[in-house]
Amino acid sequence: MIEIMVKSGEVDAIMLLLMGPSGTDTGRPKGARGVDMTKAWDQITEDVINQVTSLYDLMMECEVPIYPVANQIEAKSMKARGKRLMIYRTIDSACRTIKAMADYNMYKNSK
Repeated sequence: MIEIMVKSGEVDAIMLLLMGPSGTDTGRPKGARGVDMTKAWDQITEDVINQVTSLYDLMMECEVPIYPVANQIEAKSMKARGKRLMIYRTIDSACRTIKAMADYNMYKNSK
């Protein structure tokens, strides 16, 4: 779906919200009952990193900026894959970046 939108030429940018665990501790407290979600969240994080990596390649190919927002991906995870895609920790930080890019574009095109 994202590939179709990016290649259509009808979008200027895409913000992608990637859901993750609500906190840094995804496991259960010591001695607690229930399912330990640590392994599940680790797998989800790995899947998200793979998706973001492929989106990076698509972004470079189509020259459409993609702004992924994910609270569960550490920057070092992307550096290990040799990609330079910024992953925003909050929606607010991604929005500020998009606004700054739009302001710069307006300034650049006004000359």
